[in-house]
Amino acid sequence: MPAPASIAHRHRDPSHHVSPRTEDESGICSSGFRIAGPPAAVASAIRSADPAIQGRLIGQLQRQVGNSLVNRLLASAERPTTGGQGLPVQRYAVGLPAGTSDCAVVVGWLDAHSPYRNDSGWARTNAAFDWGGDFVYSGSADSLTVSLANPTVTLRKNVDMPNWSPGNPAMRSAWTQMSADLHAHEARHEGIADNW
Repeated sequence: MPAPASIAHRHRDPSHHVSPRTEDESGICSSGFRIAGPPAAVASAIRSADPAIQGRLIGQLQRQVGNSLVNRLLASAERPTTGGQGLPVQRYAVGLPAGTSDCAVVVGWLDAHSPYRNDSGWARTNAAFDWGGDFVYSGSADSLTVSLANPTVTLRKNVDMPNWSPGNPAMRSAWTQMSADLHAHEARHEGIADNW
């Protein structure tokens, strides 16, 4: 039996002011939660948590190992009962104060911290295809022919984009427009997956 995952929460003393960090300590997300353990136990712990805790734990793992690995971890844990749909991971948190008003600061943060900074930029569309059907065999030995009857193809896709709620009205407007443009770009990748 695999070892259980451990989830720890860092309690803060409200009488002791701590300046906000610009970067998380290794392995600790800004929510103060930390998760560790064998992959199956981690996936099980995430699935058994309430939605708010799930989001925080998934966000922490996503920053540590990337969205693709988190999707595979959660999909593999679900595959035995639901056909592998997995728990969607669709947003990564932007770790800037809500009062940030300088676009260059936001762009710099995304360029430096996006989990996709080394390949696709600020967002990524992931598509996975599963296929099935019934094998039909005819002939024998050297003349054996194999074909597929009742073929099926299932598409699973998700779009991972930055998530942030700026408080500055001008920044909120700029962020909303950028998010819409970024989502429109990712929708083109979704369309390619649909055509496939």
